[in-house]
Amino acid sequence: MLRLRTAALAALLGIWACGGDTTTSPAPGQTGTPGGGGTPSGGTGAPTRIVFQDPGTGFPNTNVGPFEDNVPVTPGIRYLVRAVPMDAAGNVYNQLTLDWSVAGGGSLDHAETSPAGGADATLNGWSVGHNEGVQSVTVTLPAFPAVQGTLHVQALNLHAVGISPSTTGPLTIGLGQQMSLTARLLTGNGQPFQWPITFEASYGGPPCANFGGLPGGFGATPSATPALSFDAATDAQGTATVTYTGPTMFIGASCPVLILAGPAISAGGIASSGTTLVWTGNVTPAPATRIIAVSGSGQAGSPGATLAHSLVVSVQDAFGNGVAGVVVNWSASSGGFVTPTSVTTNVGGQLSATWIVGSASGTQTATATIPGGAHVTFTVTVS
Repeated sequence: MLRLRTAALAALLGIWACGGDTTTSPAPGQTGTPGGGGTPSGGTGAPTRIVFQDPGTGFPNTNVGPFEDNVPVTPGIRYLVRAVPMDAAGNVYNQLTLDWSVAGGGSLDHAETSPAGGADATLNGWSVGHNEGVQSVTVTLPAFPAVQGTLHVQALNLHAVGISPSTTGPLTIGLGQQMSLTARLLTGNGQPFQWPITFEASYGGPPCANFGGLPGGFGATPSATPALSFDAATDAQGTATVTYTGPTMFIGASCPVLILAGPAISAGGIASSGTTLVWTGNVTPAPATRIIAVSGSGQAGSPGATLAHSLVVSVQDAFGNGVAGVVVNWSASSGGFVTPTSVTTNVGGQLSATWIVGSASGTQTATATIPGGAHVTFTVTVS
């Protein structure tokens, strides 16, 4: 199954390896050397700001980049926060004590870190409170009281609901079919929330999940190139609409498509969370549109002989998939005949037949035709 961004919250923001003795690497661009006593090191002047960064190498499932402010998260989740003192030029100060505090709910693993520059001195584990609303963590520098940084989150029990089509029953999806899907993001009390919705598709369950065929994709418009994962912006009502293009490969009625929608992960590394919306869809095969020769044409034989190699054809749909259960009718020139004269394609859309050529010397033909008129012609040289 494809990676589901909303389900990835457990890995991104759940029980991360965290603690007072975990060693991390410096942030990219960090300078200076470890020291003690609270004297800043690494810059030439004084720090002017607190920057929130990726927790650092060694922590699993962390996204690189500065954390974004004011993103939605699920109440009660826990994640790492790394605060880095910097000056206006981006120099990092790594021998300062940082004070941490929370507002709006939640708690920290330890309210005051040890002097920065060693171990996890700039890290803290923030457990967001279980109440909904804006919560924040603030970091200050006792040696520089005017310098502080605050990171906000919106603790919300978000959930996605299907507006169109209905999610109560499976969809019927034709190969390559395009349809509009509309979802809405709501808070726990039913209010619309404006935040991107991620749409993804996958095949449900083994062995379908390991199949190489793509389950379809999404785009903003019918003319857009489909993407396996697509973030759609919502309007003021929390609603987003995408165009879903069904798969172009039929892998069997026992492999339904799962279309999922839920709150997107932010670009800066903090993930949103919420209930994931699921549409299920049964893919239907496309009708046969063409028949092609696989092997058996161009042989040579004597008058009235049965050719050494069978005539093999493949009946396909517009996407090149073999179509099972199609009746193929044969005809031959010069008094020859193909047996059986009417035969049905197998599960892969193929069939074979035997050609007994006529008594006339020269080029003879045999033609295979499917309902609708599509046909293919074989030749043999008789002498």
